[in-house]
Amino acid sequence: MTSVKLHPRWISLLQTDPRQARLLKAWTAALHMLEISAVAVGIEHSRQRQTMMDLGFDQLQGYAFGEPMAPEEDYGKWLSKVETSLEQHAGDSAAS
Repeated sequence: MTSVKLHPRWISLLQTDPRQARLLKAWTAALHMLEISAVAVGIEHSRQRQTMMDLGFDQLQGYAFGEPMAPEEDYGKWLSKVETSLEQHAGDSAAS
């Protein structure tokens, strides 16, 4: 096993249960000790994206990065858009 995906329900609990962040941080740390990457699924907003990165997730999936696309769509164009968005977000974080 090289990676484990976290169900979106666990992410939604972050908004209602203050203990959830500690649980997820411990979960990602345990996976990293086993050399397994942690994947958060269902990331819909840039704020969730930053929170998941802060909690130690290695990979993120969800609408925050774009909607599902058909195989014939231009992957390069999509990737460029995502990279630009991430760079802008990193600049915004550095400025605050």
